[in-house]
Amino acid sequence: MRYAKFFSILLVLCLVFGGTAIAQSPQEQEKNKQANEEAKSVYELAKQYVHTRSWEKAVDAFQKAIALLQAYKGDYMDESLYYLGYSQNMLSNQMKNLDRQIKTKEQAIEHLNQLIKRYKESPWVDDAKVLRLEIAEELVKKGMPDFRVYINGTLSSLESLEALESLKALKSIKGLESLENLKNLGELEEMNLEGIEGLDERELLKLEEAISGLAVLGDLEGLEGMIAMEGLEDLSALGILEGVEGGVEGGIVGGIIGGMEDEETDPELELKLVALDALMNMEEEKAFPILEKIIKDNENAKLRRRAMLILGRSQSPKVFSLLVKAAKNDPDEKVRRQAILQLGQQKNSESLDALISIYDTVEDTESKQALILAISRYDEKKAQEKMIAIAQNDPDANAREQAILWIGQRKDKATTDLLIELYDKTEDPKLRNHLLYVISQKKDDEKAFKKLLEIAKNDPDATARKNAIYWLGNMRKDNAAIQSLVDLYDSEKDDNVKLHLLQIFARSNNAKAKNKIREIAKSGATTKARSQAIFWLGQEKTDDMLDSLIDLYSREKEKSVKQQILYSISKHKSKRAIRGMIELARKESDPELKKQLIFWLGQTKDEEAMKFLREIIEK
Repeated sequence: MRYAKFFSILLVLCLVFGGTAIAQSPQEQEKNKQANEEAKSVYELAKQYVHTRSWEKAVDAFQKAIALLQAYKGDYMDESLYYLGYSQNMLSNQMKNLDRQIKTKEQAIEHLNQLIKRYKESPWVDDAKVLRLEIAEELVKKGMPDFRVYINGTLSSLESLEALESLKALKSIKGLESLENLKNLGELEEMNLEGIEGLDERELLKLEEAISGLAVLGDLEGLEGMIAMEGLEDLSALGILEGVEGGVEGGIVGGIIGGMEDEETDPELELKLVALDALMNMEEEKAFPILEKIIKDNENAKLRRRAMLILGRSQSPKVFSLLVKAAKNDPDEKVRRQAILQLGQQKNSESLDALISIYDTVEDTESKQALILAISRYDEKKAQEKMIAIAQNDPDANAREQAILWIGQRKDKATTDLLIELYDKTEDPKLRNHLLYVISQKKDDEKAFKKLLEIAKNDPDATARKNAIYWLGNMRKDNAAIQSLVDLYDSEKDDNVKLHLLQIFARSNNAKAKNKIREIAKSGATTKARSQAIFWLGQEKTDDMLDSLIDLYSREKEKSVKQQILYSISKHKSKRAIRGMIELARKESDPELKKQLIFWLGQTKDEEAMKFLREIIEK
């Protein structure tokens, strides 16, 4: 009677709270942790594909990373969306079929839109907007006018290079003190030019030409609206007229940019820089002075970086000299890094020598990483020798790690030998684990696989063995590889390492791995091993696996393991699972296990389960 009353109370609780969420089990928490690690690994791999310009692989990897990050709410989603759009755009440029090219660019814009709308505070939003504009402009040129909405008059303020040159023409003209504000500038066309004191005929002609050129910008009184900067009516505040002499140093763009003191960039200004990029592609000699002035004189570091990015695409000797000076001397660390990366795009011996020389003078990790990335783009022997020297001897562990990553991108057999040699000589645990990862990327290299297996078997450090096992599980999925891991499980003495191997089996769809999990679930040496094997079996929602779990429950003696089996059965949520739990509940003599069965049945809200529970109450 006492048990009957207890079960009646339990039944009521089940019916009332049947829909209550159950906290994650430790195994589920471990599963989510592993999934997050996998997402991060895929994300890192995808970034490497971007650096090596393997655009198709980058697109596939970022799509997989985004799916994993969405499922497990991981970090890096905003950056992944940006690089997916970037990679799709770069991939489209390699396509010969126009329809495929357009479709891929449209997909790139979709991903950039997701970033811009969902992650408004992300530092990647500004870059996404600029990239979206570039892609939209290409699509419009390819006959897709709907994408003009993104351009939205971006180039209207730079409709004519003559307008910029006309503004510059005012620089040397004296007697323009009366042009203090935009309103007076708007009255230029109406002025009696001969009435300006101190102008000779030559200067009057120059001023007339300047005003004529300004007409291409439309109504001069609309200049204030074009600049779109509130509270800056005074031209000297904009940086357009300088000193008593007056004049324009850097054209409209130079003036606007020069007057901005806030680090936050005006979105309109971002678009003007895109226009300058287009101008650079068409008439480099005319765009260069504007960009040069921004880089040399502008106080806004973000704008200097943007200008550097545009200018760095040129192979002109003048650009090279400017980049080297900025890489060495710019007061802003990010600008120096941008100059370094642009030097890496130059791809000539002179720029490589400059990069190596700069590397030997810097001390901060960020600059070193930018230099390593830039140097890695060169195939020359001295670039490879420098990377090896960094990997072996640099006192900065992060720099060594980065150099190892790029060394690993080389496909020759000698690279594997070098990586193995570095591993054997390295004592830093973090760097050793990084080397394991890089070695594991040599998926078709048998020597790399054997080295990881050797470490997994024999390294005295259990953490190193676990890390090697993890990367082995990612490296190959074939029968021979899985059999090597199965043999390793049987010979391993450390229970924690064995549990790590069990997780690798669970992530594999290989039949050998599945059979090993079943074997451990039935006869594993420890309770923890059997419980975890049962948890992983429960993830496979098939009738065959459900029958195996029910059979295991009948054979198992350890109560904690039986509880894990019940939990796994309950997650199937099928009619077959419900009927199986009803039969187990009928036969179960242990009150605690019977309570758990009744609880899980109460969660189902199934008609047969409710009928069984009423039977208990009515006894």
